[in-house]
Amino acid sequence: MAAMARSDVQLMLDVKAGDEQSFALLLHRYRSPLINFLYRMVRNREQAEDLAQEVFIRVYRAREEYVPSAKFTTWLFRIATNLALNSLRDNRYQRMEISLDAPVTVDPEAGKRRRSMSPRSIRTSSSIWLSKRGRK
Repeated sequence: MAAMARSDVQLMLDVKAGDEQSFALLLHRYRSPLINFLYRMVRNREQAEDLAQEVFIRVYRAREEYVPSAKFTTWLFRIATNLALNSLRDNRYQRMEISLDAPVTVDPEAGKRRRSMSPRSIRTSSSIWLSKRGRK
């Protein structure tokens, strides 16, 4: 019980001194809140769990340089925020990729048909665009 009453800063200082159980307590204390926080940013549960794991890996690796100049949670969630933003930035182009062979789909929310562009329509679109610019 006394271990749970220790402050986050004291736990982190104990981790810095080599106490593995203090790290386990921090992990237990912040795993769920961190996953929920990351999920709100990345909107993917699996990705949020992976990012939370990476946050704790970085906390553990930085244990020897830890200086309690700010609240532990401020430091922890800043690491999480930076990782989530990097992940969103790195993955934004993957979400934008479309398949040229993708079939026409119906968007249930908008009730509109979405056409995927076929190679023929891309050639036609690009030739129209180029002819408007005076090129062939």
